[in-house]
Amino acid sequence: MNHGASQREGGTVALGALAIVVAGAVIGLITNHFAARSVALFASEATLRATVATGVLYIDTTDAKSVLDAGTAVFVDARLPEEYAEGHIPGAVNLPADDFDETYPKLAKGLREASSIIAYCSDIQCDQGAKVADWLAERGHSGVYLMFSGWDEWEAAGYPSERAEGP
Repeated sequence: MNHGASQREGGTVALGALAIVVAGAVIGLITNHFAARSVALFASEATLRATVATGVLYIDTTDAKSVLDAGTAVFVDARLPEEYAEGHIPGAVNLPADDFDETYPKLAKGLREASSIIAYCSDIQCDQGAKVADWLAERGHSGVYLMFSGWDEWEAAGYPSERAEGP
């Protein structure tokens, strides 16, 4: 048996496997970039703020809790209905970014009557809350806030939550 030939074959197989892994990663990154629900790879509040409409303000979890206690805002959960059903901020309405155009008309009147709107998603990696906040500001709503930290931080803080009642 020729060990040199065997090592060359092993090296060729390893390079082929590496090429497949790299190609898969590149395809995955390209697909993620163009996906409707893309995943932010290197998200931070600073980088996300630059992508949000000028009319959108920012609020942290603690201040959002104070607003909830005062009852002075409508909370808008931008997550999918299944995520919303599992738990959300009490009184929040579900306005998923993926179904915004279909769902918004049903909620528009109530949102127009709100003095403030606080949009949120699951966490800082989720851009759905930012999208919904943008779209609300573009439709003329004022007092639109984005809670970057989202549902996960709200829940981790032990703040009140509720589940959607289903069939």
